[in-house]
Amino acid sequence: MAGLSELEQDLQRAAQLAWDELSHDLRARLLDEARGQRAAALSRLAEHARHAAQADARLAAAGHAPLPADDPAGRVLEHLCPAAAAALASEDPGASGSSPWTARSQKRRGGVYTERPLVDLLLDLAGYHGQERVLEPAVGAGAFLLRAWERARAAGVAPARLAERLRGVDVHPYALREARCALRLLAGEAAPRLVEADALADAEACPAGEWDLVVGNPPYVRGERIPAELRARYRARFPDLGAGNQDLAGYFVAAGLEWLREGGRLAFVLSQGLLEARSTRGLRELLGAHQLEALVSLEWAPGAFPDASVIPLLLVVRKGPPPAGHRVRLGRATWGPGREALEVSWSQLEQGRFLRLAPEGRWPLFLRRGDASLLEGLRRLPTPLEAGYGLAIRTRVGAGELVAEGPEPPASFSAPRPLRDGRDVAAWGTEPVRRWIDYRPEAISDAKSEDFFAGPKLLIPRIALTPQVAVDESDALCRNTVMVARPPAGRDLYATAALLNSLPLRVYAFHLLRAGVLAGSHRCTFYARVLQALPLPTLDEGDEAELARLGREATRLARDPARREQLVELERALDERAALAYGLSASQLRRLRREAGRDPLATVLRPARLGQRRRRIGVAEFAAGARYR
Repeated sequence: MAGLSELEQDLQRAAQLAWDELSHDLRARLLDEARGQRAAALSRLAEHARHAAQADARLAAAGHAPLPADDPAGRVLEHLCPAAAAALASEDPGASGSSPWTARSQKRRGGVYTERPLVDLLLDLAGYHGQERVLEPAVGAGAFLLRAWERARAAGVAPARLAERLRGVDVHPYALREARCALRLLAGEAAPRLVEADALADAEACPAGEWDLVVGNPPYVRGERIPAELRARYRARFPDLGAGNQDLAGYFVAAGLEWLREGGRLAFVLSQGLLEARSTRGLRELLGAHQLEALVSLEWAPGAFPDASVIPLLLVVRKGPPPAGHRVRLGRATWGPGREALEVSWSQLEQGRFLRLAPEGRWPLFLRRGDASLLEGLRRLPTPLEAGYGLAIRTRVGAGELVAEGPEPPASFSAPRPLRDGRDVAAWGTEPVRRWIDYRPEAISDAKSEDFFAGPKLLIPRIALTPQVAVDESDALCRNTVMVARPPAGRDLYATAALLNSLPLRVYAFHLLRAGVLAGSHRCTFYARVLQALPLPTLDEGDEAELARLGREATRLARDPARREQLVELERALDERAALAYGLSASQLRRLRREAGRDPLATVLRPARLGQRRRRIGVAEFAAGARYR
C-alpha cells in the first residue's frame, strides 16, 4: 500500500476484512464484474464504502438513522476506526472523482440507470395513478420506485399505505444500498421495502400473481455472459423461450408476466434487439399472446442511455389475451425542448395484423398510415434470393499477413487475388480494386471455393443503412463485410439489382428486415437470412427486359460523377417500373416518395454513391434522423 494516504490504507484494510466475511456466491459475482481480478474487486468495494459513508452523512444531516451495516459497504465501515469513518463521511461526494462502477463492470452486470423523462413516460404509458401494487424487480438506483412514490404522494396516497404497495428487488448489494439511501431521504422510515435477492430465482421476494404493475429497466446481459449455472436454471424455468442466446432482460419479461395479476401491466425499458433477434422469437410469441399496449422506439431520441450499447425500447403489455380488434400503439420518441421530456408520435395497428406483418417474427416499430397495406402486399411475394458471406480471416492469422492495399499485389503473395470489402460497394457499382489477398484457404474461416465468387454476381455491403446492390462482372473475392447474392437461374442480375435498389424494396427492408443495429455506429446489418427474406416479384419477359435495361443504364451512369443528376432521374423512372412490378398503385408510390423525402427516412434510405466518402455516423447530439448522416 505504498504511496497511499493513511485514510486510503485504512479503507483498503477494512475492505479486505469485509471481503473475507462475504458469502462465496457474492464474492464470485463481484469477481466476475472485475474480470476475475481480486485487487480490482477490492478497490471497487472500498470505493463503494466511501460513497456509502457519504450517503450516511446525508441521511444523518436530514435527521434519518444510518442504513444497517448488513451489506458489503456496511461491513467495510464497521471495520474502520471511528476517525477514518468520520473522515470519509466528511469528504466532498465528488472529491474521489470516481464511482464504484467502471463502464466495463457496469456492462458485465447489465446495469444502465434510467433518466427521469423516460421514467415519467413509462409510468404514464402504464397508467400509474398511485393506487397500484408495484414491483420493480431490478431496482438498481430505484428510479421507478422513487418517481412512483413522488407521484402517489402528490395524488394524496398516505405514506404507510404506499409503503405496503411498492417493492424493489435487486441481486446486487451496491445498487440496493444506493436505492435504500435515496428512498430513505425521500420517504423517511416509511420507505418501501427493498429486498436483496435474485428476482428470477426467489419466489418469496417476487410472489406470483400479486402485482398490478411490474416496471423497470431490467439488466441487458447477453446469454453467453450469464454464468452457466444460472443460464441453465433460467432456461429450465422458461422453456418456452428456447435455448438460444437469450438476453437476461428476456427472462425478466417472462417472469414479469408471471408476477402480474390478470389484467396487470408490464412496463419495461428493453433493447430493441429483443424484437428482431432469432434467439428471442419465443419471447415475442409469449408476448403476442397478451395485450400489447405500446411499443415506443427510442432510436430517434439519442443519448437516452449514453453508456448503453443498444437502442432502447419502451414496452407496455397487459396480462391476458387481447380482445377482438385490440390495437397496438406504435410510438417514435424524440426529445422535447431542453431534453426535459420525450415527445411521442403515434400510430396504431390491430394486434393480429401487426403480428402477421413481420417475417420471421420481427416486429416493426415505425409505421405510418398506409404502411401496413404496402408491407402486406410485398410480404406475400416470393423470396428467391440466395446469399452468403465473403471470407473471414482466422483470428490467429492477422489480416496484415494476407491482405494488402495497392495497385498491384505484393511480390511475396504466393496466390494473389483481387479483394473487395464493404467500403468498395455502393448502389449500382464497385470501386476499382485496390486490395489483394494471398488466398490461402487454410487461413480462412469458412473457406469458400473461388467458384463462389465467380462473376457475374450481386454484391451488397453487410453493414449499411439500406440495401446497396451492385452487379460485379469480375471474379474478385470478397471479405465478410460483403454479402454475395444470386437470383434463381435464368433471372437477369441487372433486373434483380434494379428491384433491390428500388424505393419500395428499401422501404420494406427499413420497416421489416433491418437487423442488429450496431453499437456506436447505429448502422444495420444485412445478414444472409435478412437478404433471403427480400421479396422479388415474378416478372414477365417484357418487365424483366425493361428493368434489366434500366439497371444496366444506372450502372453505367453511376461510374461518372458528372452524370449524377441523370442517375437520379433514371432512378425515379426505375422506381415507377419497380412499383408496378411490386403491385403498388401510383398513389402508394407518391406517398412513399413523400415520406422518403423527409427525415428521418430521407437520410436513411439515400443510396450510397461511388466516389463519395461513406457516411460516418456520430452518436453525440442530433435532431431526429441526423444520427444517420
